[in-house]
Amino acid sequence: MAKSLGFLEGVLSENKFLSSSSFSPTDILVGFPLLSLPSQIFSPHPNVSVWLDAVRQNTKPLSEQLVEAGRSSLDGEKPSIKGKKDGKPKKGKTDQGKKQADSKPAARKLRILCIHGYRQNGKTFREKLGSFRKLVGKQAEFEFVTAPHHIPSENPEEQDQFGWWFSQSTKSFDAHEDSSCDLGFSESVSTVEEALAKGVGGDKFDGILAFSQGASLAAHLCVLQETGKLNSNFKFCILVAGFVSRTLQHKSVFQTMQKTEGSVTIPTLHVFGDTDKVIEKEMSEDLVQYFASPDIIRHPGGHFVPATGEGKKEFNIFLEKMQKLL
Repeated sequence: MAKSLGFLEGVLSENKFLSSSSFSPTDILVGFPLLSLPSQIFSPHPNVSVWLDAVRQNTKPLSEQLVEAGRSSLDGEKPSIKGKKDGKPKKGKTDQGKKQADSKPAARKLRILCIHGYRQNGKTFREKLGSFRKLVGKQAEFEFVTAPHHIPSENPEEQDQFGWWFSQSTKSFDAHEDSSCDLGFSESVSTVEEALAKGVGGDKFDGILAFSQGASLAAHLCVLQETGKLNSNFKFCILVAGFVSRTLQHKSVFQTMQKTEGSVTIPTLHVFGDTDKVIEKEMSEDLVQYFASPDIIRHPGGHFVPATGEGKKEFNIFLEKMQKLL
C-alpha cells in the first residue's frame, strides 16, 4: 500500500489529476475505493490527500456513504449502505420481486349461472353442488335459476320438481326418446336469456354451468349464440352429463350450425361419468363434436357433478384459464 501511495504521490505532484489536467473517470476508478481507508494513511502524501478530496466532492453522496462505511468497519460495526433518496437500507432483488408480486391484482371471481337438471330446481341443485362450490369457491361464485315448468306429480314429495321442456305433450321427458315435441322449450330459452341479461348485482355473468337436461339446454344456447340467435351472451360453458336433445328440431339446429358456422368457438368443459346410467357417456361424447376446443373431464362415477377424485383439479385449471380471459 505504501509503495502504491508513493507512486500516486509522484504522479500527482506533476498533474492535479491522474490522466489529464481535469477530473476524469480514471480518477473515480482509482480513487473511489481509497475513500474507505482511514485518512491518517494519506498524511505522508499531501498530493494524494488533495486529490482524494476532489474525488470525494465529485462523487457525492456515494463517497460520503463509503467513508461512513469505512469508519463503521473500523469501529467493528457492520456497514450499512443507505439509499440515495429516503435514507433507508437498499432492498435486494428478492424483496423487490416480492413487492412486485404483492402488487399484482388478484383475479376476480367468475360469475356463473347454474342451470339444473330435470326434476330439480335452483335450490336443490345448489344443495347438491355443496362440495363442488367449496372446491372452486376461491375462483367462482354461483347463481341458480329454476326452470319455468313444473313437473306434474301426485306424490306430495315431488311438488318442487321442474323441467326445461317435455318430449311428450303429456308433460313427461325421456332423454333417449326421438320426438318432435319440445313443449315449453322456447319459454325456457327466454328464462335463461333474461337471467343472463339481468346478471347479478348489476354485473353480467361470465359463464354457465349446467347439468343433464340443463346441460342439453345450455349446449343449445351455445349454438344459438354462435349463430347470432341469442339475445344474451356468455364467455364459457361447463356441461356436466350433457347431450344433444333428440327432439328433431333441436338436432337440426346443431347439424345446420356444423354445415355453416362449423363449431361453437367459446371455451367449454365437458364432464361425464363412465358409469352414468341416466345419460350414458356415449351421449355426452357425441355432444363434444360440435365444439371447437373442448376440455374434457372423465370420471369413474355416475350421474353427478364430481368434486372428488383425480379429476377435480381439472375444474380449477379450467376456471383459472377463464379468469385469465377476463
